[in-house]
Amino acid sequence: MKIIALIFKKFLSLKDLNKPFSGGLSSYGLVQMILAVMKFEEQQGMHNKLNAAMIFKHFIHEYAENFQPLQKGIGQDG
Repeated sequence: MKIIALIFKKFLSLKDLNKPFSGGLSSYGLVQMILAVMKFEEQQGMHNKLNAAMIFKHFIHEYAENFQPLQKGIGQDG
């Protein structure tokens, strides 16, 4: 998990998205997102097959393609 968090933190910093006060993602938020993906994969029975690369792939897939912010409770309406 530490490796994945550091990789994503680097990606976020390259795009200047690592500062929550300016609209970026905090380290805590990032870790919670990674844990959510790991928990989902564990519930699917894949916890024995997971490695850093697989978690990275599933994270990107989940938050770039599948994530529905309005259904998950994230939106601009507060």
